[in-house]
Amino acid sequence: MLFFMNVIVDFGGIIMTDNQIIEETLRYLSDNSYNYAILIDGEWGCGKTFFIQNVLKRQIEEKEKMSEHPRKIKYISLYGCKTIQDIQENIIWGFEEEAREKLKNIAGANSYGAKVGGNILLSSRKIGSAIWKKFSNNTNAYEIASDWLPMKSYIFVFDDIERCDCPLNELFGFINGLVEHEGAKVILVAYEREISVQEVTAQKELQYLLVLNDKIKWPAQNENNSYRIKRTEGKVSFEDLDAMRKSLFADEEVDTKYRKIREKLIGVTLRYQPDIKCILKTIIEGSDAEDSLKKALMDNVDSFYLVMDMHGHHNLRTFQFFLSKVCYLYTKFNAIDVEEEYKKELLYFLIDDCFRWAVQFKGNIPVPTDSWGRAAYEARKKSVAIKLYVESGEFKEDEFEKDLRKYVESELKNKLPDNDPFNLLYHEYYYHTQKWCEERLEEIKQTLQCGRYPLSVYTKLIILIANLIEIGFSALYMTEVKNLMVENIIKMDTPVKLDNDVFFIEDSERKQKVKNVIDEINLVIIAQDKQMKQKTIGEILSSERWIEELDKYTGSNNYKLSMDISVFAKADSSQWIRVINESSVGDIDLFRHWLDRHFPPNVIRENAKIDLPVIKEIIDGINTEAESDLIKRVNLLWLKQQMTKILELYKMA
Repeated sequence: MLFFMNVIVDFGGIIMTDNQIIEETLRYLSDNSYNYAILIDGEWGCGKTFFIQNVLKRQIEEKEKMSEHPRKIKYISLYGCKTIQDIQENIIWGFEEEAREKLKNIAGANSYGAKVGGNILLSSRKIGSAIWKKFSNNTNAYEIASDWLPMKSYIFVFDDIERCDCPLNELFGFINGLVEHEGAKVILVAYEREISVQEVTAQKELQYLLVLNDKIKWPAQNENNSYRIKRTEGKVSFEDLDAMRKSLFADEEVDTKYRKIREKLIGVTLRYQPDIKCILKTIIEGSDAEDSLKKALMDNVDSFYLVMDMHGHHNLRTFQFFLSKVCYLYTKFNAIDVEEEYKKELLYFLIDDCFRWAVQFKGNIPVPTDSWGRAAYEARKKSVAIKLYVESGEFKEDEFEKDLRKYVESELKNKLPDNDPFNLLYHEYYYHTQKWCEERLEEIKQTLQCGRYPLSVYTKLIILIANLIEIGFSALYMTEVKNLMVENIIKMDTPVKLDNDVFFIEDSERKQKVKNVIDEINLVIIAQDKQMKQKTIGEILSSERWIEELDKYTGSNNYKLSMDISVFAKADSSQWIRVINESSVGDIDLFRHWLDRHFPPNVIRENAKIDLPVIKEIIDGINTEAESDLIKRVNLLWLKQQMTKILELYKMA
């Protein structure tokens, strides 16, 4: 499957199309007017190597087949090369059959060295190099190969220029020799910005040492010489040090030196900017994934791109890492017995969650600290088992199945069908007549009356009706819907407060009206919550499955955020202490996990502050020394330390 990418080329300021980069490369390969190399420039991980090996190389080979003297492409990575000899050795290994035949001829057809020479390139590179040096009288293999193999019969592609540790002037000098003296065509591949930065960095160390020399006589300090420091202080700030360096050595001059080196060798620079979506599709198509998984991955390409774009992480190696992970997870997914109607969306969840964890892990992306980012991150449905497998390779099958089944129960079974009157009205009201909208509103009221809408719909429904009222619909719709919502909430066991953050409504008056309705409903939820929980917390602590009941109580058992509610204050501290002391080590560990979810770090919960005095009493009441079992004793100690950190977070310790 052939694909091309959009690129920008530094060629007279002209923006080239996707086909033009190939056209320009082929034109260069047929240009004999003067000798030069071309550079394909692009960021790390953007797919330059993939493009060259899967697209450009194929086009060049097709073109060369039609030539009277077809040339072969030699792709050589300079990653980690420290000397010119390392680069030469990489070139030798690129010759494969040609070099092996020539080495055999040089060593002599009947000698032991001939056998060695004939097998060098079939052996491990390091072993082969060592054997060659021993039996070839230290003859330079590259010199032999270059004498016998005409370099101009090859097209050299040197990749990872910026990751080569060889001095740049030596590297470019060697490549220039291939271009000018051997007549070879050379394509360089690099992230050029890192080459120039590397050159600047290499100079800075010496520059810093020089500006600190006491023999330098600096001018008196004034407005134009802020870099002047007092020698009596004995220390200098980094800002002053860098200002002093720049006064003597401008970075622009260092970069100019690099540009002079490159201008002698590089004739054209092609700025490479990939079509990420197109590349992702090609990678998926060429992968070992099963056909059914490939189709699901293809369906999610737009989503992959959005996630990469959101995090500014377009590294294709991350996507390949994700593919290796999701292919394994898919085999485990197929072993789980799930209702057929939920399988497709459950698979999409698995793919999305695996990809997001892969991007976060490989991109070293921290959890957001701002309120919006943090809220979005915590609200996203996640699988702990998938995260563990992506980051460590450890796969817990039971946890994986448990996570997927939870997602089915909490999300998919509660999802509204596409033909639901709310879905239709929410997405299409501006396409239809007033009568059609009023008919849908009546159907929504009937559905609400039957209690079939989850709380997650309530806020959207309130906003929708506010929008309709704004254009002239009766305000009675809001009153009727609000009353039906309240009736449903009173019947619920553990209602969750509606989200009243409607920042996206631009009209301030309408925004306030929506907030007022939501706040009225939330007051009912708070009252219902208090009434229900004050009666049940004691019963929870008396249950054998008290930790599981706590999960339900705080709403964290079904992927929701733990609710901002009081828990510990609903029972006497002595009851908590008794339950904890009588618990098994496993239950104490589960309780600590629940505690971490209910009091997440860096999050202050207003209602939870009511619990702090009781938590302090629990800490004081747990006597770890009285516990004879060493494992349980240390778990109790960890629990007390965890609770102490909670108090410190709220400054109550």
